[in-house]
Amino acid sequence: MYAKAREIVDEGRVEVTDETDKRLYLEVEGSTDTYGVRMESDHTFSCTCPYATLKGLPRGALCSHALAAMVHLVEREQA
Repeated sequence: MYAKAREIVDEGRVEVTDETDKRLYLEVEGSTDTYGVRMESDHTFSCTCPYATLKGLPRGALCSHALAAMVHLVEREQA
C-alpha cells in the first residue's frame, strides 16, 4: 500500500482543497477516479473511495489515498 501511496504523491496527485482549524480536505487522484480525503484534528480520517466505504468504516479505513494524503501533509510540513 505504501508503494502505491508514494507513487500518488510523487506524481503530484494530491491537492489540499480546503483547510480549517479542525480539518483538512484533500483531493487524491487514484488510478480510476479522484477521491475526497478528510483529515481531522483528532487524527481521524475518511476517504470516499470504494475500499474505505465498503469496509463499513466511515472513519479510519486506511487506503492508499488516505495514506498518500498523510505522506503529502508530512512532506508539506517538512518543506
